[in-house]
Amino acid sequence: AFDRPEPTFRHEAYKEYKAQRAAAPDDLIKQFDAVRALLESFGMRIYDKAGYEADDIIGTLVIRARDEDKDLKIIIASGDMDTTQLVDGTRTVVFTMRKGIADTVLYDEKAVRERFGFKPECLPDFKGLKGDPSDNIKGVPGVGDKTATALIQKFGTLEKLYAALSKKKLDTAVFKGKLPGVLIAHKDDAYAARDLAHIRRDVPISFRAADTAWSGIASSRDARAFLERLGFTSLVSRLFSAAVEKPAVSQNTASAQMTLVASDESPKGTRPFSADFFSQALKAEVLSWVFISGEECVCVL
Repeated sequence: AFDRPEPTFRHEAYKEYKAQRAAAPDDLIKQFDAVRALLESFGMRIYDKAGYEADDIIGTLVIRARDEDKDLKIIIASGDMDTTQLVDGTRTVVFTMRKGIADTVLYDEKAVRERFGFKPECLPDFKGLKGDPSDNIKGVPGVGDKTATALIQKFGTLEKLYAALSKKKLDTAVFKGKLPGVLIAHKDDAYAARDLAHIRRDVPISFRAADTAWSGIASSRDARAFLERLGFTSLVSRLFSAAVEKPAVSQNTASAQMTLVASDESPKGTRPFSADFFSQALKAEVLSWVFISGEECVCVL
């Protein structure tokens, strides 16, 4: 699942969403297309949707897969801890990194409870109170990790928390000092922050788990061609059979033209490469580029 360059429904709801983040370096942005090409060459499905984030795509795929196969074990591989709200017992878990690729952890429901102190589905309510500085989500002023955790452990949801606050006699062991007044004054902020932190499960995309069966890297001729073109000779020797074969790169140098970009849904100037382009370009020995305009190039094979 990939993010897209367009603003999302979160940006429309809250103009300051992620506003504090510096723009990604150009060198990094250029690598995204290469990553997509690599995954395509490996035969892996890619999903994205304008107006939504990758987490929303993941959330939708999880729900669809659960509905399609009740016995399916789902592992979400992500560096974003927000995805832990999708954890469901040991059936849906999150595989992520602690401090690097060699230090990883698998979050099932027990591990999420140990990490946060509450159930996975309570994470958006927690962020509704505490906020999330990494996404510039404000939450309730003055409510930090400790207070937000205690409130979620006690009430579970914002609805139950504010129902308790509406009572004439408050539990002073929970609602201390100025906390009740701050929570009431920023009730709308808490709900808005929760909405921003909540991963959507209803992205309008086409998906069937049965269509995503993967036969592995070694079965893909395009994968070998892609890695050979990038010069990863040692990786090719490890991933593919040691048997002597002809190079995966085609010797056919007949010229043909194709458009570099695809999908009318993509905005001009930021459209991704087409799958057809990659499938043909990976087999070509020589690639040439013809500049047409500031918005389009043509590849000559």
